[in-house]
Amino acid sequence: MVLCPSFTHVWILIVLMFAKLEQSHGATVWELIQENNQLRELHSFIRQQNMSRLFEQTGITVFAPYSTAFLYYDEMHYGYNMADPKMAESFLSFHIAQGIIHESDIVDNRATDSTHSSNAKLHFNTFTDGDDLVKSVNGAVLLNVDIVASNGVLHIIDKVIAPIASNRTLHDYMLKPEMPNLSFVSVTRASIVDMGLKNRTRNNNYQFTAFAPNDSVLFPMPAYGQDVLFGDAFLLRSVIQAHMIPDYVQFLPSRGTVLPRVATAGAVKFERRNGELYVMNNKVRARVVDANIPVSNGVIHVIDNLLYFVYMNIVQKLQEMSETRKALGLYLDKLPLSTKTILASTNKKFTIFAPTDEAFAKIPRLDQEELSNDLSLLSEVLETHIIPDVEIVGYNIPRYDELTSINNNTIRVLQVNNEVYVEAGGVQARVEMADIKCTNGIIHLISNVLLIRNFSIWDAISGNAQLQYAANMISKDPTLQSILSGTAAGYGQLTMFIPGDAGIFKIPERTRNYFSSDPNVVIEAFRGHLFRGELPSYDVTSMIVKKTISDKDIEIEILKGFGVTGSHIFAKVVVMDILCSNGVIHIIDDLLHVPTRNILEQMARYTDLEFQTSFYSMPKMSSLRSKLWTEDVFFTVFVPVDDAFDVVPRSRVDKMLQDEPYMEKILKAHVVPNMSLYAEDFSDGDLLLAEEEFIHIFREGSDDVVIINNNVKAKILKSNIRATNGKLHVIDRLLYFPYLTVAETMAKDPRFSAFYDLMSLLVEFQLMAADDGQQMTIFVPSSTFLASISTNESSAILANPEILRKIFIGHVIPGARLDSMYLRQKFVSEYVYTGQNSSTFKFEDETQGVTISAGYSNLHQPLDIVRDGVACSNGILYTIDGFLSWSLLNIRQELESDATLNDTAQRFMDFLPDDVEDIFADEGQIYTLFLPEEAALQNIKNDFRPNVTDKEGVYRRHVINGSMVTLADFIQKGNSSHNDTTRVDNIVRGEDCFLLWNEIETKIIKSNILAKNGIIHIVDKMLLSIPEPEITSRKGALEPGVGGAVVIKTNIILLLVTCSISLLSIFVKR
Repeated sequence: MVLCPSFTHVWILIVLMFAKLEQSHGATVWELIQENNQLRELHSFIRQQNMSRLFEQTGITVFAPYSTAFLYYDEMHYGYNMADPKMAESFLSFHIAQGIIHESDIVDNRATDSTHSSNAKLHFNTFTDGDDLVKSVNGAVLLNVDIVASNGVLHIIDKVIAPIASNRTLHDYMLKPEMPNLSFVSVTRASIVDMGLKNRTRNNNYQFTAFAPNDSVLFPMPAYGQDVLFGDAFLLRSVIQAHMIPDYVQFLPSRGTVLPRVATAGAVKFERRNGELYVMNNKVRARVVDANIPVSNGVIHVIDNLLYFVYMNIVQKLQEMSETRKALGLYLDKLPLSTKTILASTNKKFTIFAPTDEAFAKIPRLDQEELSNDLSLLSEVLETHIIPDVEIVGYNIPRYDELTSINNNTIRVLQVNNEVYVEAGGVQARVEMADIKCTNGIIHLISNVLLIRNFSIWDAISGNAQLQYAANMISKDPTLQSILSGTAAGYGQLTMFIPGDAGIFKIPERTRNYFSSDPNVVIEAFRGHLFRGELPSYDVTSMIVKKTISDKDIEIEILKGFGVTGSHIFAKVVVMDILCSNGVIHIIDDLLHVPTRNILEQMARYTDLEFQTSFYSMPKMSSLRSKLWTEDVFFTVFVPVDDAFDVVPRSRVDKMLQDEPYMEKILKAHVVPNMSLYAEDFSDGDLLLAEEEFIHIFREGSDDVVIINNNVKAKILKSNIRATNGKLHVIDRLLYFPYLTVAETMAKDPRFSAFYDLMSLLVEFQLMAADDGQQMTIFVPSSTFLASISTNESSAILANPEILRKIFIGHVIPGARLDSMYLRQKFVSEYVYTGQNSSTFKFEDETQGVTISAGYSNLHQPLDIVRDGVACSNGILYTIDGFLSWSLLNIRQELESDATLNDTAQRFMDFLPDDVEDIFADEGQIYTLFLPEEAALQNIKNDFRPNVTDKEGVYRRHVINGSMVTLADFIQKGNSSHNDTTRVDNIVRGEDCFLLWNEIETKIIKSNILAKNGIIHIVDKMLLSIPEPEITSRKGALEPGVGGAVVIKTNIILLLVTCSISLLSIFVKR
């Protein structure tokens, strides 16, 4: 059966498609878990419990918690004993869904059956986190989706799915909670006020999201609250309904925005604050203390307060709230009885802008004491925060330009960057939490105490319990102290980012001892924290660079959180906007400008560098660890982020960890000794000598810095982390250690995938590329190049096994790893490697750079051994922009395309049969052409005109039909005749090859110009015998007689001249 090219092309693509499916989906879910480095903890647990069978079931979807999730999983909190096999199976089966569920199948408020013995459901929700749409299952966020297995699909999630769903309905679970320390007796008793709702919570046909306060929260409710609540059946019913969202199951994720939902009474809103999630209904707030307890008809979230029910007046609420009870709650007791009585009265409504305890902590100690002792001042300050006769909810605050306080002070309202501020007495305070409802008004928490800023920056520092280290250091420098006090001339308003004690005392003790011995180091650094001009947080809307009084620059940013960088040291603002009479202070969590930790200590500070940090603590790494600990030598260290290890297959990580000498080499490959380099110091093409091998530096674009060691490439993600003994740069993968096979790399990398698909038609290649025990080198024509080939050309290649085999031989070196390390030792200006099948690969350092060829002089491809190389666990790949052993041009096209050959070829065609150009374009035959060079053709007299017989002879002597003879073939045959009928002999002398015919010898001076239908060699002479001109009479053009006479006369003259010259010569000799 003969297949037409188009059908063959389609058939091969189908074969490739199924081959890919087989390769991607060959492993079971259990095998994928074993191999995935992100799932080490889950794998260990499954193996310990001997539960792998659960993950070998057919048609399943597994939601697998990544390893870090297990660090935060407390089985005792849920009352589980994970050592119990039944409990372990129950736990694991609840992470497995029945059926195949891809990420695209997951939509909000849908559920699916798990493989749990109770068929308990898993619930899906979607939400936004910034601009990202995120999906979750029972509140666990999907991190890595659609890892397809032969028996299902695997999704990696960010936390353990716990607790396991109860078979009980919402009603029955509330009666008998299964988790320890939960009791909902108060709520269940009160639920009788709405029997319709109570009955629906017993019914699995209805779905609910319930917010349930634990009895431990409700029992302490004051009598005045209980009396009101239980004395009003309608109110009680509304309160019960306010905790229930009907017809929607909302699991709560650990991050992102949760949209408001309509409850049976009121609406539930969600807010994140200081790492906690709060819910609110009717402006009554509660913190979620235990989220995501699944029941058969919904989910329960345990909260720490009763929603909807407002029973405290303003004074009671301020003295009860955790944010205000330590300061404002106490100050209220000192107010005149008349003021307190007004605030407790329900006859009036008030709006209170209440400074938090943290806001009062910004005021210096002495000023706080003065405020506490001066009742007149205290009344003035506190009353300025009270707006009488109006209850202004949060979203309405910006509608006011000014408000008048109960003591007739004016409060201005500002809106900056979507934040609401109030201002009085030169103090701006941000509304941090709005809408805390009371029986007689509403409270909004604010970030500063209005009116009070009559203290200097020095007063604020020296009087703040969080800044005692800084105060002690600054007191040693009277000049700096006077600047901060506002007494030094010429400084005006100032801004200072100052390290708090919490940050300072995280600095190693030896460094603090050094500071104690030389305080000027810290004092000079502090000058680099201080600049002229007042910069409160709300004026920072983008990156700002400020020149400090020490002439150092600092960069202030807000995009990723309020922070500041000085001399490449970043610090986060932990307390903002301490407003003073001569400026503003922001407390930060580290010291700028001066490195305080060595490389290993600095590395340990970053939670996303834990893997690499832990490797240095291995016993066999003590020598390298000691080097990096010392501060006598400087280093530049590249540190892979933890995510870089998650993508490494588990088996290869284990292999790496078990081979400690190799592990040490890997770590050393990241360390450059005797150099402390910023990223700005790196230039394109730099070469750094690492503790192991060399690190090559390249720049991609204006910002990206790429580093390569052992042909393993990484990109710098975060640069210039300063240490006392060098610099750290965070990179996106592990250097030196290639962990994917050739097959895995080529299949995943778009540069290689097209060639991988092409070569995978050869079983030999498939087996070799996946064999981790065999090394190889492959020169890979890029996918971009292959895409540029016409459909007809690609179909012809795909349909011809001989062509595929030829491409394989000319691009693949089995059994050899010619990586940058190997070539650096072997390759200077030229290096030839002879592989299997006697194929040769030649590296040449030419004027424009290194090239690679596979025996064909016209198919040299440019090659950057470092940039173009990609290391694999079983070989090295180099990307090139063309073929090495296959030409897309026939002989005629090759001659026409080469400017150095085109003119010569055109002249040579005059000596060949007229149809020769069509012959050389015939791709159904193959030829070997010996093309004379230009000089050889110039030596032939212009007046020679070959006849048909001459042309046929020239063709037979210079063209071998039906055979492609390479120079290697020529040498192998040795001295022989290549064409008996033309009597042309092959002659080999050392490395030189000749053709001999009729005593004319021509040398091959350039060989192996490959064409699709043959090969071309350039020779230095043409195998052609030119006849000498004959001295005879000619007739024809001239008149008879006259022409003959002219010829005879001419010949006689020539003869006489010749004789005369001979006689003269004899005479001279005598």
